[in-house]
Amino acid sequence: MSLCKARVVLGWLIDRKSAKANGSKLMHRVRFTSNYDPDPAMACRKQHQVRLVANLILNAESAPKFL
Repeated sequence: MSLCKARVVLGWLIDRKSAKANGSKLMHRVRFTSNYDPDPAMACRKQHQVRLVANLILNAESAPKFL
């Protein structure tokens, strides 16, 4: 598990513990769809930068070539 994912999981566990202590109701089910998000949230700066570079390379390769 990457450090970024570990931070997300740890934050989730802390929030869940706090919610239980406050008597808040918790979600029991979560459903994720496979819809593509053209502008995803940045969970990890390194991962975000890698994604940006990959998109720039793909866009440059598919751009029309001029002589």
